[in-house]
Amino acid sequence: MSSQRFRRDRLTIYAYITVAAYVWAIYGLGPELLIMRDETGMSRTVSSLHSTGLALGILTAGFVGARVMTRLGRALTMQVGTTLACAGILGLAWFTTPVLTLPSTLILGLGGSVTINAQNAFFSIHHGSQAPAAIAESNAVAVLAGLASPLVLGAMVASNLSWRLAMCVPVALFILARVMRGNAEDLDVQSGSVHADDARLPRLYWWAWAAMALCVAIEFSFVLWSGDVLRDQAKVSTATAAAALSAVAIGMALARFTIAALIRRYDIERLFLASLALPIAAWVPMWMSTSAVVILSSMFVIGLGLGYHFPLTMSRMLAAAPGMADAAATRSSLASGLAIGASPFVLAALSDAIGLHSAFVMVPVLLATTLVLSVRHPVPA
Repeated sequence: MSSQRFRRDRLTIYAYITVAAYVWAIYGLGPELLIMRDETGMSRTVSSLHSTGLALGILTAGFVGARVMTRLGRALTMQVGTTLACAGILGLAWFTTPVLTLPSTLILGLGGSVTINAQNAFFSIHHGSQAPAAIAESNAVAVLAGLASPLVLGAMVASNLSWRLAMCVPVALFILARVMRGNAEDLDVQSGSVHADDARLPRLYWWAWAAMALCVAIEFSFVLWSGDVLRDQAKVSTATAAAALSAVAIGMALARFTIAALIRRYDIERLFLASLALPIAAWVPMWMSTSAVVILSSMFVIGLGLGYHFPLTMSRMLAAAPGMADAAATRSSLASGLAIGASPFVLAALSDAIGLHSAFVMVPVLLATTLVLSVRHPVPA
C-alpha cells in the first residue's frame, strides 16, 4: 500500500508514447507478414522465422542492455534504442526479401527492448513506490496501440493506400516522443547508484525473474491459441474467433489502467497472487463450455488477470534488486525472450500430440506453478 501521489509528468508521457510506438510495430508485424506472403510468395515457414528474429533481438537486449546503459547512461541508451527500432521498422517496410527482413526484426526487437528496459529502470527511480502504476499504464497505452495497429493497416489496404505507410506510423511516434522529451537529463537521475551491470543480482531476483518468464509464457500461449479454443469448442467462424481476441485485449487494458488505484490500497504481493488466482478460476468455465458467450466472458476475465502480470512481475523484479534497477530491468528481456520464443511452440507441439483441448491445460498449470513459486519466495515491499 502506498500514499505517494502518482504524477504523469513530461518524461512519463514521453515514455508512454515510446512504448506505444514499439508495440504498434510489433502488433503490425503479423498482418504485415500476411500481406508480404501474398506479394512475394514467401513460405509460412520463412514467415514464422520473423518471430524468432524478434525473440533473438529481445534476448540480445537482455545480455547487452545493462552494459550499454553503464557506458552511455539511460537517456542516450533510449535514443540509441529508438534509432535501432526505427531502422528495423523501416527495413520491414522497405525490403521484400527475407535476407533483409529477418535481420530487420532482430534489430527491431533489440532496439525496442533496450529502450523499454531503460524506461522501466527510469520508472523505478523516478516514481518510486508508484513505479508499478507507471509501468502498468505504459503497458495499457501499449495495448491500445496494439489494437490500433492492425486496424489502421487494414484500413489503409482497404482504401488502396500502401500498407508500408502504416508501418511507418511508429517511426513518427518515436520522433514525436523525442521532440517532446527535450534534453531529458532527469532520465539519468541517480544513475551512478543503479548502473550495476557487473554486480551479482540477488537470488530473490531470480525467483522473481522466473515468475516473469512463466507469466509471459502464459500470456503469449493464451493470446496465440485461445482463438482456436473458441473456434473448436463453440464452433464459430475463424473470423469471429480472431475478432473475439479483443475480449482478452480489453480485459488486459482495463487491468493496466486500474492498477494505479489498486496499489494505493493493496500490497503488490497480494495483488499479484490475486491476479494469478483469477485466471485459474475463469479458465475452468472456458475449458468446459461450448457456449461462445461463456467462453468470451471467461476470456475477458482471464485477460483482466493477465493484464496485471507484466507490470507486477517487473515491479517485483526491481524491488528484489534494490540499487540495481538498470541490470534488473535489462535481465527481464531474457525472461521475455525465452518465453516468447519457446511457449507457443511447446503448446503447439503438445496440441499436435494430444489435441488442443488437452494441451491447453498447460495454461492453468503454469499459472498454478507461478502462484506456488511466488508464495514460497515473496518479494518484500
